[in-house]
Amino acid sequence: MARGNAAEVEDIATSTEGETDTVETTTESERANATKATRPKLEEGLVSPIEFRNTLAKPESEGGRGVDIRPQIVYSYIRNQGKNDPFPVVMSNGRPGVKLEDALAWWDRKEARKTERAANAAAKAEQAAAKAAATPTEAEAQGEVTEAE
Repeated sequence: MARGNAAEVEDIATSTEGETDTVETTTESERANATKATRPKLEEGLVSPIEFRNTLAKPESEGGRGVDIRPQIVYSYIRNQGKNDPFPVVMSNGRPGVKLEDALAWWDRKEARKTERAANAAAKAEQAAAKAAATPTEAEAQGEVTEAE
């Protein structure tokens, strides 16, 4: 098998010496644009959910909240909106978009609700502990138990 290939390789090499190949040169950006799917643009004043997520990840000094969350979580907020305070999403050209100021305000309200629930749960647990400490146990309520002989 190897013996026949050496002769074939020489024949191919000699037959292609006189031929010139034209090579098309494309830049990386042209290739990226050719393979990249184009999506419709969002209306002015709206940002994508990913841009909202990126803003949340920025430090508070840069207008963000310093929270690094996965993009799936933002899309989950869009898809599973609450009935009392739904995520402020606007459909634009078939794509979800958010007004950044409204979405950041919604995020702040969500975080406030979360801390309020935690405080309420702690207060409730403290009340339950105080009630348990105040009520005597069954053995203390009956007094001393003597065994019958």
